Amino acid sequence: SNNRYSLRLTEMGYDGLLKPLFERYVQPIARVLLPGFEKCELRFTHGHTVQRVFDGAASPIPGSNRGSKHTDGSDVTINVNIGGEWTGGDLLIFSSYNAPNPKFRMSQWRGWAELHPG
Repeated sequence: SNNRYSLRLTEMGYDGLLKPLFERYVQPIARVLLPGFEKCELRFTHGHTVQRVFDGAASPIPGSNRGSKHTDGSDVTINVNIGGEWTGGDLLIFSSYNAPNPKFRMSQWRGWAELHPG
């Protein structure tokens, strides 16, 4: 995971919940909304938690990446805020890793999910 202090939900036995959600909702939605995924067969690999802290705040967990810019091996990612309500800590989507500014900025509201490639 992209955070040293995250929890891998797969290792905690949550596959029985997460895999059906992925197959029933995430894959069909990705096929409709994401260009290039219309006929793609996606495969669920794991879910994990990530601590997010808004810009400028000290992380309460030592060693947290505080949401640093990163890439991973996922075809599709879904972010869900289950923890709180705050300003800042937006999900930033860049056109490439070296792009200096984000192409999109999405607020992560409690109870909402963001689906994006990668």
